[in-house]
Amino acid sequence: MWFSRFFLSVLLVVTTFTSVQAFGPFGQPRQRTAAPPKKITQVDTAVAIYQKKYPPNRRSRKRAFNANLGMPRRDLDGTPLKVAQTRDMGPTFSDRPEADLQATYSALSKYFGDEAALQMVRDFPLVLAMDRSNLIPNMDAYSATFGTEDAAAMVRRNPGLLFCKPDNAAEA
Repeated sequence: MWFSRFFLSVLLVVTTFTSVQAFGPFGQPRQRTAAPPKKITQVDTAVAIYQKKYPPNRRSRKRAFNANLGMPRRDLDGTPLKVAQTRDMGPTFSDRPEADLQATYSALSKYFGDEAALQMVRDFPLVLAMDRSNLIPNMDAYSATFGTEDAAAMVRRNPGLLFCKPDNAAEA
């Protein structure tokens, strides 16, 4: 009788120690500390905004449900027409490597400042796809016509103006 009580009390103590973490992590894997989170910079934010709007590696697209609406199944000579369900897209204007996007954002932030450059990307994400070698010549051309501060304010409101060729910007 005393043996069964002793056995029950030992069993109770053992199960308590192994199941309650207040007594220690017996039989549980050791907790690993996570690496500190990566500091998110404005460059990363701008690239993320661009890649959300224009995702990379979007090579094939499914055809729309109404793409074949009204199309005949056979040609005039009776040969069946083949319609592909997906079409392979080649590279588009918005397909840019991440390093190129970061370099363009850096050029914008040097000229306009970090907050203004990030706001330009929020308003018009495609601004990161521009040819950054045209930034200074375009701004010089707009500044000659409108003045430095007005040209900068105008481009901040409409970043698409940076896609113009410098010769065309001078005629604005």
